[in-house]
Amino acid sequence: MFSKTGRWTSVKKTRRHEDDAHYNSESELELKGLDNNRGTKRVREEEPPAGPSAEAKCRYQGASIEMAKWMPELGYLLNLMFSREVGPNTPCHCGSAPSVRCQECEHNPYSCRECLIEDHIHQPLHWVEEWNGQYFAKCSLSAIGSVFYFGHDGAICPHTPTSHQGKSLSMTILHTNGVHSVHVLWCHCPGAGDRIDQLMKIGWFPATLNKPETALTFKLLDEFQIHHLQSKKSAYDYFLALVRLTNGQFPSDVANRYRDLLCIARIWRHLMSMKRSGHGHSLDRFLPHQSPGTLGASCVACPHPGFNMAPDWKSTPKEYIHRLFLATDGNFRLQRKAKVNDPDDFSLNAGRGYFANETKFREYICKIERDKPVDYDKPPDTCSGFKAGDMRRLTQQKGVDVTGIVAVVCACHAIFRPGAMVDLYVGERYSHVDYAVANALSGVPPELTHGCRTMPYILDWSTHAYCIGDGNIQALWDVDWCRPPYMIYCLSVFVSVFVFQLICQY
Repeated sequence: MFSKTGRWTSVKKTRRHEDDAHYNSESELELKGLDNNRGTKRVREEEPPAGPSAEAKCRYQGASIEMAKWMPELGYLLNLMFSREVGPNTPCHCGSAPSVRCQECEHNPYSCRECLIEDHIHQPLHWVEEWNGQYFAKCSLSAIGSVFYFGHDGAICPHTPTSHQGKSLSMTILHTNGVHSVHVLWCHCPGAGDRIDQLMKIGWFPATLNKPETALTFKLLDEFQIHHLQSKKSAYDYFLALVRLTNGQFPSDVANRYRDLLCIARIWRHLMSMKRSGHGHSLDRFLPHQSPGTLGASCVACPHPGFNMAPDWKSTPKEYIHRLFLATDGNFRLQRKAKVNDPDDFSLNAGRGYFANETKFREYICKIERDKPVDYDKPPDTCSGFKAGDMRRLTQQKGVDVTGIVAVVCACHAIFRPGAMVDLYVGERYSHVDYAVANALSGVPPELTHGCRTMPYILDWSTHAYCIGDGNIQALWDVDWCRPPYMIYCLSVFVSVFVFQLICQY
């Protein structure tokens, strides 16, 4: 509702508003966001124009006016939809009796089988409809006799052996519009390559490396990645949607290629990360500050000698000009449930992304566990503000393999450091944070990190900075506390810790 004062009012967000929130395009209503306190939408009121016109007054009332315009036309629109279901009444352009039409093409005139196959020599993944005397039945192009030839612009290869002529291979192709069964004939020309080469050249990703009979289109893999990232859709739900697009009446008749989608989508994500990180063009030559082969993007605003710093940066009079500021924190919501999986599974990037190398990290954690096991009987911390290291609270989580993650970012720009993210198995232990910080500082000159510190409540951990070397944690530098800047910093930190402890006691 709108008042005559022109002020802001709250319109209740009901189920009807969610379903029918389609305002008139001529309306000047502006959606200004959500009121977090009352869960309402704030809509700016507009006073209707002066005059006796009822239409001018009504066009500011929302979706009801639009629905009222469409209501008288619903029957007419339904008849137009039924007109598409009428059988063929015009002959094919070749003069033959028409019987099929394409579902995917925008202009889909009735055609005979031969003409439709000829028009789709480059579109083998279109669905067609064939008139059976009563209705149009959905079928694939292969069902009406179409064969897809690799190479030679849709024509059969002239080097095809006589024994292979007329003997096509039936392949299962996963595309954005469903699961297709396509009859194919390979190219046998010298230099044409094997089946893998021929499939990849036309944008079909093979599901196996040995005589593949299943492939996934590049367009499908791109679309699935967008759905997975944006709408959090799982591979299982996405494949079920493809099954319904293929055969909504009898989904059990569709070939089950769910595991192929899982495997190839994982490989596709890794290949795309390699492509976008520039490793196909030897980008490491131009980014000497990054570790060779890394797939993560480093913060370009942070100081990197040899990349964005002057050659004589070490001779700068004021030392605080060149400093690398890092922040470390854990996230206990990113958990991994305990489930049945392959115990020999491994990462494709092997620590070249944002997570550390899992094999080396597990070896390091096993050594720490042998040297100093976790004290699960330690009494819980009484401080309500420090629960990250409470072993008793975290071990109550059942059925969880990973209780969270810890990551290191540049504090000034909030960019994750490559290789500085690790899993947490039992709380935010110092050993896990040590490994993450050590990877974050790998390759960083000591002059850029001299005197860097972390949160005050783990000051005992941050007395030194560490790096990984030969499986052991070694000191990289020691802080000269006698220098005036660090003495002031030290006093401020210790005062903060003292006040923090007093607050926790009371």
